[in-house]
Amino acid sequence: MFSIAERYGLTPETIAWSNDRSIIGNLRPGQVINVLPVDGVYHTTIGSRTVGEIAASYGISDPYIVIDSEYNNLFGVTPETVLPSGTQIVIPGGEAEQISWNPTVEREGGDVNQSGGSFVSFAPGEAGSCGRVSNVGGSFWSSPIDAYSFVRGFTSWHTGVDLSASPGTPVKAANGGVVIFAGWNSWGYGNTIVLSHGPFTTLYGHLSSINVGCGQIVNAGQVIGGVGNTGNSSGPHLHFEIRYLDQPQNPTATIPF
Repeated sequence: MFSIAERYGLTPETIAWSNDRSIIGNLRPGQVINVLPVDGVYHTTIGSRTVGEIAASYGISDPYIVIDSEYNNLFGVTPETVLPSGTQIVIPGGEAEQISWNPTVEREGGDVNQSGGSFVSFAPGEAGSCGRVSNVGGSFWSSPIDAYSFVRGFTSWHTGVDLSASPGTPVKAANGGVVIFAGWNSWGYGNTIVLSHGPFTTLYGHLSSINVGCGQIVNAGQVIGGVGNTGNSSGPHLHFEIRYLDQPQNPTATIPF
């Protein structure tokens, strides 16, 4: 979904908001989906809500943004109009529910480095999930990759950085910690490793290889895998995230990329 959004200059949310939500993490080759010409929401009318009410429900205060849109055939419609059920309209700039792109860490027990929890688990049911693992505090931060090109930064919908590199380039642990996920995932990052460092977690996505196993304690700078092009990827690169108690952090504020 991320690579499709990038190809058409849209946010991943727009792709999700324009299709059945079941496609999130479940896109398959050959699957037909809706792709809007602009960021927004693709809405199918039902019930007795007016155009103005529909627009407002997606955060659009001026219903004429919808009515006058070149992507809708709403000539003669007013904000008070109730469209026939089943009418499909584009809501340019509209926003629906917040999308959670990957699971959160479940924490148990007392604090490791203050509130990180003594036991952690991540993405139960996924092939790469390690189940319940004893948490380990971190040490110091370092770059997860040495030779790279910085291709995409942190935004509200791209909660990490993308570092382009040759396939197989060594990927290193950005901090000391413990492996809580190592394998394939269903939310678009292909072969993925997630490390816990007390209250922090780091994610390494689109890997070509995984060199660590569940529950393994790693040191900062230790090679854990290789750069790849797995999952929803537009070319060989490392997708790297830092989270603090599951809240995405801009990695460039911690590591000087």
